[in-house]
Amino acid sequence: MKIGDKVRFLSETGGGRISGFQGKNIVLVEDEDGFEIPTLVSEVIVVADSSETEKQIAKAEKQQQASSQPDNRSIKQRLADNENDEYDDTPDDPSVNFTPPVKEREEGELLSIYVGFVPIDEKQITQTKFEAYLINDSNYFIAYNYLFKNGEEWQAESSGEIEPNTKFLLNEFSHTDLNSMLNIAVQLIAYKREKTFKIKPAIDSRFKLDATKFYKQNSFRENDFFEQSAIIYPIVEADKIIHQFEIKCRCNQGKYAHNPKARTGETTNSTGSQSQYHTTRETLPIRTKQKRKGETDSQRR
Repeated sequence: MKIGDKVRFLSETGGGRISGFQGKNIVLVEDEDGFEIPTLVSEVIVVADSSETEKQIAKAEKQQQASSQPDNRSIKQRLADNENDEYDDTPDDPSVNFTPPVKEREEGELLSIYVGFVPIDEKQITQTKFEAYLINDSNYFIAYNYLFKNGEEWQAESSGEIEPNTKFLLNEFSHTDLNSMLNIAVQLIAYKREKTFKIKPAIDSRFKLDATKFYKQNSFRENDFFEQSAIIYPIVEADKIIHQFEIKCRCNQGKYAHNPKARTGETTNSTGSQSQYHTTRETLPIRTKQKRKGETDSQRR
């Protein structure tokens, strides 16, 4: 025990630093207010040695001086010093930023793209709102543009990319919006990522929406794209492009069987951010009817 040591009282709270001694048995303890308290040596305990404290202060001052002075070491010396620094050689977690490969189907090599219209409330068909979906029934990524005619020109309602074997919410609308979306254009470019593929022609298809069908319950038919009934317009089917004015809705046909397993995909707009309606991503359901070997789509229906 010596001058400068930090001590604590044993019989009461508080403590301070030793400022002097009175004889062999009395120590003078200076508290934080500067008062010296005579105390028996047996009534105090050292909690911090003064020599150790001085070393810590000197080390802190040295580090502060080093940080404020320029580093005059040579590049060779800096590299040598850095080799001695500790570093984390733990391998990166492979699951971080991992994107699973796209699951492909044999029949998905033929391009099939549809636009589907689904009532939100099937029981209130004359009052409900509707959702429009772009359906990608293929193994290709699709860059798309979904447009409405405005006078003599066209206006893009939704643009972006849709992943293979997914359906994507384009917009939501009501009966009062139908007049502004009677003429629809769909532009498509198909491609694959990080692998070879067969080039598909770019598509620019247009069709006229029959607004009266959105007031009739029986216009919306059972299908394999959605759990609820829907109106389906094919844009391209099994690589066959449905040209302008040839597109007719699948409204009065029976159940329209469709594709097998699919995966959920990310969809972004042309600016790289999500648009107002780019919030719904759903996988396509499994076929309820399996095509027999050698059977065509028309025969299966």
